[in-house]
Amino acid sequence: MKQKGWRKPEHLFWAAYLKYALWYDPFFERRSSFYKTVDVLVAQAKNWRDGSRGAVMLGMRMWKRGFLRAMLRGAGQRIQFVGSDEKALTLARKRNAPLYVWGQKGGEKLAAMAQARDVDIITVEDGFIRSKGLGAQLVRPCSLVFDNVGIYYDPNRPSALEAFVEASCDLPLREVERAGALRRQFCRADLSKYNIGGAARKLAAKEGQQTVWLLGKLKTMHLSRWGVISWQATKIYYGRRDRHSPKPI
Repeated sequence: MKQKGWRKPEHLFWAAYLKYALWYDPFFERRSSFYKTVDVLVAQAKNWRDGSRGAVMLGMRMWKRGFLRAMLRGAGQRIQFVGSDEKALTLARKRNAPLYVWGQKGGEKLAAMAQARDVDIITVEDGFIRSKGLGAQLVRPCSLVFDNVGIYYDPNRPSALEAFVEASCDLPLREVERAGALRRQFCRADLSKYNIGGAARKLAAKEGQQTVWLLGKLKTMHLSRWGVISWQATKIYYGRRDRHSPKPI
């Protein structure tokens, strides 16, 4: 075969990875593309690395433990569920493992104890598109939030979500287009957090009229306790003729 000049490494990569090899999607069990398969491999590798330290779970309810194990499995992943703050901190310190807590459980006291012992706390919460059904009915979540900074509904401290939003200004075009396509797909599918409500309501505000949209959360939920000035203030807003989205949706 006649050679037509020198080939750069990029040319070899194009031939070997993009043209010569076929790629497979292990989840849908079908042929895939190089780019989609690499996304899967990157996610699996990150999960593998993150799991190598193990995990100590504090105060997690029994029904949650199965899906937490599935979410956090990785290389040498050792997950232990503990009920006491003191035992959990001691074990996390001994194993050099992060301490996982659900929501604001433990609060500032636990945070101070963990900081004194050089233990990292990771806050766990339901994802923004959670499931088809309620957690109160023991429906397994499809997504969870793992925040090693704070939690998104607590305005008193930063969160990993805030950091991601700040960094999003520098996203490459491919990621922006990907996020846009996913957002449009979610909107077309009428997805919500629990996906058990009816058709989405349309705001019937008149021209020049101000509309206030209120989250219809339960008083016992963390977002209601930390995301508003006070529960009484929230009830006052609910008493007005403003739009609100009752939980669940």
